[in-house]
Parts: sequence; C-alpha cells; structure tokens
Amino acid sequence: MSRQMFSTMDLCLHAVSCLLFFRTSLLGSVRIENATDCSIYLGPCCTSVYLENAQRCTLYIACHQLRIHKSNGCSLYVKVNGHPIIEDCDAMGFAPYAYSFQGIDADMQAAGLEAAHCWDNIVDFRWHRTTQSPNWHLIQEQSRLPHCIYPDCAATDSASDKDGTVCVKPPDSIVNSIVTAPAEEEGDEDEI
Repeated sequence: MSRQMFSTMDLCLHAVSCLLFFRTSLLGSVRIENATDCSIYLGPCCTSVYLENAQRCTLYIACHQLRIHKSNGCSLYVKVNGHPIIEDCDAMGFAPYAYSFQGIDADMQAAGLEAAHCWDNIVDFRWHRTTQSPNWHLIQEQSRLPHCIYPDCAATDSASDKDGTVCVKPPDSIVNSIVTAPAEEEGDEDEI
C-alpha cells in the first residue's frame, strides 16, 4: 500500500498502559482512551484527536482539533490549527510539537498543518474566569524533552506494521486494543 493511502486511516488506542507507540505516517482521526503511563508519538492527523482519561502520559500530536477530557498529569507536545481544549483535567503541560520522521513535511502539507501554530493558548471549558486556568501550564523550555527524530528515539525491539505504526510493548505493558481503520469505510478494522 502506498503512503498516501494511509492518510485516511483512523487510529483508536483503548485501555493501554506503559506503552511506547510511534506512528510515522499520516492519520485520519485519532481517539485515545484510558491510557496510563504511555509515550505516544503521532504523525500529522488530517482531522481531530480526542483524548479521554489519560494519566501521566507524554503525547506528541499535530492535528486540526484537539479535545482532552478527564486527564491528569500529561505532557503534550502539540501543533494545532485551533486552540487545544481541555475539560475536567488537571496538571496538563503543553509545549510545541517536537517529533519528526522521514516524510513528515509532506504529511504536514497533506494534512494542511504546515502553518498550524497553536500550542500555548489552551481553552479550559471548566474555567470561566479571566485569569489562566490552574489546570494547565506551559512546559518550560529547560524541562521539555528533546526533539524526537524517529527512528533514533525508538527502542530496537519494536514491532513494526506496514502502515507506519511502531509499537514497543515493554514486559509490564497492558494493551487492550489498538485499532486502525480506513476513515471512509466503517467496520473494516484491522487489529495490530
């Protein structure tokens, strides 16, 4: 399959723990639910990313819309066309997107994200005051993780799939489901 075909692939990560996950290709929509102590590196998403109930995760996300619900203690390295939105979250840190791989510039252009620049003006739907919400903060430059260039930042004992997904599952990890599916056709899901 060509790299272009995967631009319509949706991704769902559900009930994952201690997972190191890399996606080195264009994505459709992304849904991540019930993730704990994970590091998730995503290539550009053509639409939106929905994150719910993430605990102590590090995520690299480039998308048009980012919605985060009921999450705590996460570090997010983001590049978004619209302001990231949080709701019922606490201790969420934000920094600029810092992940790259071969072909990412073409993927950013295909996703319409080359000019995306929102990462530091977060909207908290549970904070209705004019002062900044206490539920999020900017990760100070000296505290940010270094820019990750795949495959240099990936472990060598990883499982790679033909669609640009690399999943490293440490012995203590729990992976309930990782599903990729074509965005246009429902019910045609492949579990990896």
